[in-house]
Amino acid sequence: MLFKEISSDKATIKNRRFNSISRKVIGIIFALITFILELGLGRHDEIVILYWAIGALLSWHLLFAKVTVEIDLSKQVIATHVSSLYPIAKQVISITDIKAFNLSSDPTRVNRYNLLIVSNHNDKPFRFNFGSQADMNRLGQKLAHFCGKPFLT
Repeated sequence: MLFKEISSDKATIKNRRFNSISRKVIGIIFALITFILELGLGRHDEIVILYWAIGALLSWHLLFAKVTVEIDLSKQVIATHVSSLYPIAKQVISITDIKAFNLSSDPTRVNRYNLLIVSNHNDKPFRFNFGSQADMNRLGQKLAHFCGKPFLT
């Protein structure tokens, strides 16, 4: 994800262009598979209808999904928006409740590193993002510096 400072008190984090393009390519492939399955709906097999519905839903979200993280220091919030032509989820984290940002290894993930938010209220850190060690280290340092919080490795 790319960290972009808009002003001294606002910043955004967006997906890289490669991630967006690859998601759209995979979405188009699923849409084509869905179209091919639609041609087979004349047989009226219930399983084909189920495959069509799952393929259509997955391709819809792959084509139009968008994740944006907005950091607003004037409001002291980090807001995450997930949308796909319509809002799917919104999460707001208070910056004043954040103790630190932490980089942690995760053997269950392919990229093996999580960027965690350590909060004043929770015993368990909240997973903010995941990726390679270099990407999460870079993002965590920029985020911690911008928010004025420590970054732990």
